[in-house]
Amino acid sequence: MDPLSQLPLECLQHIFKIIACDTNTVALITLSTLLRVSRYIALVALPFLYRNPYACIGADYIRGNKRECTRGLLACVPSSTLPLTLAHCLARDPLYTQAPRPTFDYLGHVRHLNPLAFRSEPLIFRPDKEPTVEELVYLQGEEYTHLRQSICVLAAYVGSYSSKGEFLRHLHNVIVYREVVWSLAFRILDQLESLTIPLSDIDRYLQVVDRLSRLDRVNVSVDEVYESGDLEMDESTQLCKDKAMQTLLQFIEDHVWHFPGRLQTVNINDSPMWPRSYNTNLKDVQLQIYRRLPPMPPPAVLSKHNWARLMTHPLTTNLRHVKDIVANHEQWQGPEFDYPRLLQRCRNLNFLDITPLAKGSFKWAVQEKVSLGENGGLVPLQRVQIRDYYSLTDEIDDIAFAFSYTLQYIRVDDIVQGGSTPTIRIGQGWVDMPKLTHLTLDIRRNRLVLDPLLLTHCPNLIFLDLMDDTTRYWCPDIVSTLPAQLGQLSVLRLQGWPALTFHPSTLHSMSKLGSLRICSGNYYMRDCFIPPVEELEQSFSAQEGLFLCATGTGAGTEGSHGGAVQPGVGRRPLWTWDWVLPQLSVAEFMGEFAYRFGFRMLRGCPSLETLMLKITTERDTHTRILTQDDFFVTGSITADANSTSRQQQLPPRPKRIIAPALKTLQMTGPWVLDDTLVPLFFHGMFPKLKDVTMPECSGFSHRALVECLKGKAKHVVTMNLGLPEPSMDEQKALGLYPRIGRKRDHRDTLHIVLRFQSVEYLVLRDSATATADSTVSPAPAPFSE
Repeated sequence: MDPLSQLPLECLQHIFKIIACDTNTVALITLSTLLRVSRYIALVALPFLYRNPYACIGADYIRGNKRECTRGLLACVPSSTLPLTLAHCLARDPLYTQAPRPTFDYLGHVRHLNPLAFRSEPLIFRPDKEPTVEELVYLQGEEYTHLRQSICVLAAYVGSYSSKGEFLRHLHNVIVYREVVWSLAFRILDQLESLTIPLSDIDRYLQVVDRLSRLDRVNVSVDEVYESGDLEMDESTQLCKDKAMQTLLQFIEDHVWHFPGRLQTVNINDSPMWPRSYNTNLKDVQLQIYRRLPPMPPPAVLSKHNWARLMTHPLTTNLRHVKDIVANHEQWQGPEFDYPRLLQRCRNLNFLDITPLAKGSFKWAVQEKVSLGENGGLVPLQRVQIRDYYSLTDEIDDIAFAFSYTLQYIRVDDIVQGGSTPTIRIGQGWVDMPKLTHLTLDIRRNRLVLDPLLLTHCPNLIFLDLMDDTTRYWCPDIVSTLPAQLGQLSVLRLQGWPALTFHPSTLHSMSKLGSLRICSGNYYMRDCFIPPVEELEQSFSAQEGLFLCATGTGAGTEGSHGGAVQPGVGRRPLWTWDWVLPQLSVAEFMGEFAYRFGFRMLRGCPSLETLMLKITTERDTHTRILTQDDFFVTGSITADANSTSRQQQLPPRPKRIIAPALKTLQMTGPWVLDDTLVPLFFHGMFPKLKDVTMPECSGFSHRALVECLKGKAKHVVTMNLGLPEPSMDEQKALGLYPRIGRKRDHRDTLHIVLRFQSVEYLVLRDSATATADSTVSPAPAPFSE
């Protein structure tokens, strides 16, 4: 005797139960193999293998073995009781006729009979053989004609097939499917717990409803065609559909009368068998079904799959165990419904994904928070997402206050069509949320105005994404938020108004920041908006004057650009670009933030690998000219940017700005770099630079670039530049030749690809033909380190 057969029955059942719970093809093969070990093992394994024989255990199993499964089950049915349609089908199938009769009664173990519906794959066999004479006589006889007529098909739908023969073959498969389900189910009606019923055959099941004592789930497969594409339903088809739906409702009523409380679920699967067919108003029929059923068992999730059923018994359904709610506009029943009471009954709610209900929908939670406090059994909501948010609602502010002790994730997206007012204000009344780690406010159709204190209430954020699609703005309208301490932040993405109102001092606390994106406009648009230079600079210089006033220097102090600064004019804090961000690897700036970018920031970012600066405007009105001041900095970078008194007494010592890890540089828009700065830029500042994209950059020559690449900047791999194509003489003098069109040993070239005006060039290692004198001005003497 094998060791497995020596195990006690309880141990074997426990082992097989674990195997059966593993929903993959290996589990199926394992159970099937165990049937051949011994009769004792087979008897224990059979209930697990055949309890739900059509369960989806691996996609390959479904496609390849559903016919084999059907043959095995039909072999347990006496052939004398099979309908003639099935008898003819099986008689032409050698896998059925030549197979030995089964040793065990597989049907006796079936509890769930849900043969997969199909559109093109037949349930038993592929009709790849011509019918025999005997079959033709049957197919043309009165019995089969009656079967064909019992399935309602829209008359105009038949014409969608290439031939009537093709339609009849598909109809035959539908009939076979119906007969298979009935032949298998009829012998085991009293043991079935779930069953798929073809709608065209609902009359037969209505007659035996009193035998379905254990049935708690019904799947109704719509195997008739009532509507298709632009084809309108004719009167006879409408009558057929109405009769079938009424019979279905009668079946449910009778079952509820015979076995009260037993039937829990009835689902209608819309036309899975016929291509290009559908059925309208099924939702209304489904609601009528739910009204005839008892309230669903206490759900753990409320979603589109059970929301309609909840709405038929909203007061009597037990919601205490609900942890997740996912509902959109289609689920909500209108503002007159008492959603606050429904939500309040979900005492274990953990995740909420909804569209706005109505103003005040979460006042109940606010009142609970005020009256009960932290230890008062509050709803433990952790994750919330509100889609299609608009300006006239207040859900997110109430949620942030009421669930501040438990919230970990907040996401808000605005309404796609645009709100009734141009501004959405978020953050009023927020309190400290110590567990909040993810905050996303994605407002694309409105302006997002944050409460100045919002970020100060979120000290443990890891991911922060605040954006709207502000395109044009006036600097005096910008009111900055207050600085916050975000020491745990790893990802920061700011776009539009949230970027313009962000307080830059907050960056001093972000020692763990790894990814940074700050854009004054839409990140994915080609062009961005930058205010006029005078307006832009005055907005910051005015703030500098206010800072001097606040520190006691006095009113009317001159700003950095001269002229008296009046108190109260300008509200923007200065961007000092002196943050220490040791873990930052990606930095992206767009619009005015790129235009005013301070390269001194690179000294505090030793791990930075990617830098993107985009100043492309519609008419290229803003040109950034790089000078030596952009390559050197005076003083040191400190976390708090405050120097000691001794440091203030020392003379300034310019130091070169170096980004030691930067590999990818993208600078779009009109940047200007002259020949004298090319070595400082491509080598001195970026010693490990590999990929460069500067398609509109100008001011330097081909010679200055090539000599830099041949000298110290051999680390560069690709460069996409806006310089014009070099002339033939320049190509010869500098050792350049097109990458495509000429054959040359690549061992003679540098590992660099230069792109000028979409044409790629390679650079020779030693250009013997470069006889022209260099016109590059000598580089200035380097500053002391």
